[in-house]
Amino acid sequence: MNSPIPRLLLASGNPHKLQEIRTLLNQMAGPDVVELLTPADFPLLQEPEETGRTFEENAELKARYWADQTGLAALADDSGLVVDALAGEPGVRSARYAPTVEERNRLVLEKMRGVVTAGRTARFVCVVALVDPVGACVTRRGEVFGR
Repeated sequence: MNSPIPRLLLASGNPHKLQEIRTLLNQMAGPDVVELLTPADFPLLQEPEETGRTFEENAELKARYWADQTGLAALADDSGLVVDALAGEPGVRSARYAPTVEERNRLVLEKMRGVVTAGRTARFVCVVALVDPVGACVTRRGEVFGR
């Protein structure tokens, strides 16, 4: 007797992210190993507010919310740009730093005016959190450094 395919909720409305995760899972474990769902599959539920002070807190907050609300394992991420000369801004507020990507970039560059090249260090941070239906949580953090 075949067991049912496990279900995983990807706590993101980003279709590109869904495709990336699906591709990774297919490469690592083969097709049809996990059924991926998204918040769109639960239209009566609203996105949780990101109130965390760290990328880890926000990723876990989102994953835990979706796991609690749906009874499924949930995978969420939080990511952003951390600029050293700006005391870590925009950081966890990267997506809310300004209304559009162009405006966010412009704002960072305006605030960096006068900062010499050696002081323009930054990193992109991404944290993923996986919360299972009973509440256990695992997080992983990745960083890419640059100027």
